[in-house]
Amino acid sequence: QLVNDFFWNNAFVSRVTRMVQTHRNHPCIVLWSLGNESGRGINLSNARECLRRLDLSRPIMYESGGDVAEGTGRTELTDIINTMYPSVDKLVELGNDSKDDRPIILCEYSHAMGNSNGNIHLYFDSFWGQNKRIQGGFIWDFKDQGLRKIDKTGREYFAYGGDFGEKKHNAQFCINGLFFPDGIAHPAVHECKYLQQPIKLFPLISSESIKIFLGDNVPEVQLNVTKRNKLVRLDSIEWEWSVISNGSTRIIQGTFKICEGKPTAVIRLDGLACNDCGFDFRLPQMFWLNIAGRLNHDTKWCNKGHVIVTEQYPLDVEVAWSKGISNLANPIDAPLSITTEENSSRLLVKTERHQIVFDKTRGLLTELSSNGRNVFMNAMAPNFTRAETDNDRGGMEIVRSLYEYGIVIDFAFHIGQIQKWLGINHGIASLKRSFSCQWNAVGLSASTPPSMKCM
Repeated sequence: QLVNDFFWNNAFVSRVTRMVQTHRNHPCIVLWSLGNESGRGINLSNARECLRRLDLSRPIMYESGGDVAEGTGRTELTDIINTMYPSVDKLVELGNDSKDDRPIILCEYSHAMGNSNGNIHLYFDSFWGQNKRIQGGFIWDFKDQGLRKIDKTGREYFAYGGDFGEKKHNAQFCINGLFFPDGIAHPAVHECKYLQQPIKLFPLISSESIKIFLGDNVPEVQLNVTKRNKLVRLDSIEWEWSVISNGSTRIIQGTFKICEGKPTAVIRLDGLACNDCGFDFRLPQMFWLNIAGRLNHDTKWCNKGHVIVTEQYPLDVEVAWSKGISNLANPIDAPLSITTEENSSRLLVKTERHQIVFDKTRGLLTELSSNGRNVFMNAMAPNFTRAETDNDRGGMEIVRSLYEYGIVIDFAFHIGQIQKWLGINHGIASLKRSFSCQWNAVGLSASTPPSMKCM
């Protein structure tokens, strides 16, 4: 209600005035914001007009509170569509809306809380796609806000809401960054770095793997080169390649160059040009081509040798040297002799050294033995559940606690709609919007797994 309260108008206007006057000479400031999730009203309109009078060189960005409250970052208050947490399909829909030509930069789209950021590559497919209106977004957020604390055993850990004896708190909702409080990267950081890298290399021929022929000549791989950051020069990077296999600890590696202005790169896999390269091609195995690009000079933000580009491609290797094919002669093993035994309750499949047993009544794999030793303690049953993540719960437990504490939640629409959204029954918020609640509702929980029936 403050955004429509005349007595708060000066507070809104003076805040943005001070913001511009103290920060407008910083070149890193590219956008102005009216605030965050503060609703929609006349005071914000006045603040926006004030911003336009003070600085016309930067656009204004404002998200008023998400789908549930005041719009979705598409109101008249913002120069940039910054819808919060849209699905990828919704993002594409916004980009294809012919009635709106504003650029799209999501103010939040990937919540880095707990084990998260898993489908972020789908967003980047759109960010790097052909629709120039879809320009990217901001991950919430950068760093966990945990505080060092010592437990009863003397072990140090990062504490959050509730760890200091307080009854009212936001629990782990301040632990939602890409980095731990001490600056160590979460696993998701590596994925984010890859998706944001300034140069993209991809095979000349689009396919699931790169096919190479190992004969008497040195095999070559051709790659398309796309610069995403025009300020990064291709000749400022030292390029390395390596070939690895899941059937050997051997690594074949070398270097290559990419010339500035050239749309393609050619990698000569010299180390693979002989049949004694160290890989035993008689073995069934998978090969990968790894690529790394390292800066060849020091910068203000990193040292020489820092990796800024990585790629990995599966290789489809075909071998046929005309001479000296010592490691291609004769298969290692003769064809396996497989026998089966079956009755009404079980199916047994075995070779000379291995044995597999299926329970036909339950449809389960009950035994996997090698040289007489069963590696299973119990039958291998299908598992339709996994450990819940913070984002699976969706923060709804916090909303529920607010309701139970008697805090009034006013999302500017009828209380009956709020109760329906929250799933409030008999005065208790039995929340159904989170994935966790939905799974539990259909029996997909670790405590009540679905029963199996063999048809």
